[in-house]
Amino acid sequence: MVENLICHILGNNTVWIYYLGKKSYDDVVKDDNSKVGLVVAIVILLILYSFFGSETI
Repeated sequence: MVENLICHILGNNTVWIYYLGKKSYDDVVKDDNSKVGLVVAIVILLILYSFFGSETI
Protein backbone atom coordinates (compact mmCIF):
# COMPACT_ATOMS: atom_id res chain seq x y z
CA MET A 1 0.00 0.00 0.00
CA VAL A 2 2.78 2.43 0.92
CA GLU A 3 4.75 1.40 -2.16
CA ASN A 4 1.75 2.16 -4.36
CA LEU A 5 1.37 5.59 -2.76
CA ILE A 6 5.05 6.34 -3.30
CA CYS A 7 4.78 5.28 -6.94
CA HIS A 8 1.74 7.51 -7.43
CA ILE A 9 3.48 10.53 -5.89
CA LEU A 10 6.69 9.97 -7.88
CA GLY A 11 4.73 9.40 -11.08
CA ASN A 12 2.55 12.48 -10.63
CA ASN A 13 5.54 14.70 -9.89
CA THR A 14 7.48 13.31 -12.85
CA VAL A 15 4.62 13.87 -15.28
CA TRP A 16 4.03 17.38 -13.93
CA ILE A 17 7.73 18.19 -14.40
CA TYR A 18 7.56 16.66 -17.90
CA TYR A 19 4.84 19.16 -18.81
CA LEU A 20 6.94 21.93 -17.17
CA GLY A 21 3.98 22.97 -15.04
CA LYS A 22 1.88 23.94 -18.09
CA LYS A 23 -0.62 21.23 -17.21
CA SER A 24 -2.19 21.80 -13.80
CA TYR A 25 -1.35 19.35 -11.06
CA ASP A 26 -5.05 18.51 -10.72
CA ASP A 27 -5.13 17.37 -14.36
CA VAL A 28 -1.98 15.29 -13.83
CA VAL A 29 -3.42 13.58 -10.74
CA LYS A 30 -6.53 12.46 -12.65
CA ASP A 31 -4.45 9.95 -14.63
CA ASP A 32 -2.90 6.83 -13.11
CA ASN A 33 0.83 7.57 -13.09
CA SER A 34 1.90 4.77 -10.78
CA LYS A 35 3.73 2.89 -13.55
CA VAL A 36 5.78 6.01 -14.32
CA GLY A 37 6.54 6.29 -10.61
CA LEU A 38 7.64 2.67 -10.48
CA VAL A 39 10.06 3.23 -13.35
CA VAL A 40 11.42 6.37 -11.67
CA ALA A 41 11.85 4.49 -8.37
CA ILE A 42 13.72 1.66 -10.12
CA VAL A 43 16.03 4.14 -11.87
CA ILE A 44 16.73 5.94 -8.58
CA LEU A 45 17.45 2.65 -6.82
CA LEU A 46 19.80 1.52 -9.61
CA ILE A 47 21.69 4.81 -9.45
CA LEU A 48 22.00 4.58 -5.67
CA TYR A 49 23.11 0.96 -5.93
CA SER A 50 25.77 1.85 -8.47
CA PHE A 51 27.22 4.45 -6.11
CA PHE A 52 26.91 2.69 -2.75
CA GLY A 53 26.09 -0.98 -3.27
CA SER A 54 28.94 -2.05 -5.49
CA GLU A 55 31.69 -1.49 -2.93
CA THR A 56 33.33 -4.68 -1.70
CA ILE A 57 33.84 -5.10 2.01
